[in-house]
Amino acid sequence: QNSYEIKIMDAARRPVGKTFSITTEFDPKNFQVQDFVYTSTGNAVLVGRIYAYEEGKKKKDKNLVFQNYNIRLYDLQGKMIKEIVTDIDGKYLVRGKVKQLKNELVLAAFYSNEKKKREINGMLVQRIDPTTGNVLVSTKMDLNTSLISQVEDDDADKSSKKKDDDEDQGLAANLIFRNFYTTPDNGLVL
Repeated sequence: QNSYEIKIMDAARRPVGKTFSITTEFDPKNFQVQDFVYTSTGNAVLVGRIYAYEEGKKKKDKNLVFQNYNIRLYDLQGKMIKEIVTDIDGKYLVRGKVKQLKNELVLAAFYSNEKKKREINGMLVQRIDPTTGNVLVSTKMDLNTSLISQVEDDDADKSSKKKDDDEDQGLAANLIFRNFYTTPDNGLVL
C-alpha cells in the first residue's frame, strides 16, 4: 500500500485544518504520483501513473513501462469519492496534466496509436466536476503533422526539397503541457 499524508497550509506556511491521509492499493514499485491538486470545493485529486513490467530484448530483462493514469478524487477525511476513467479504447496515453480552472478540473493528455509510444497521434481533454468527480465533457482529437504549416527559409535551396510521404504521421512523443487558460467563451487554450 501507498500512504500519503496531506497537510493544508496558508501562505505563511502555518497548518490550516486537520491533516488527513490517503491510502492506495498499488505496489509502490509500479505506481508514481505525478500530481496532487487541491480543489476549490475542498476535495483532493491524486494523479498517479501506473507502470507494468514488460520483457526486454533479452529474456531476463524486465522494463518498467507506463500503462495508464489513475486519477482519484478524495474528500478531506481521505475517503475516495470517485475514480476518474481516462482510458481510450485502442490508444495508449503518453503524457498528461490535471489543473483546476475556475470551478472545474481539466485533464489534458496526449495519446499514441502504438504501444511503444514513439509518436503522439491525438489528444484527450476532459472537463471534470471537482465536487462529484463526474466527467462533464470528454473530447478526443486526432493530431498529425499535416496540422503544422512549414516555414521555408529564403536562403534554402528549394530545388533539393521534396515533400515527405510521412506528412500524415504523428508528432514527436516529447511534447508536454505547460499551462491551461480559459477563454471568454469558456473554451480552453492548452
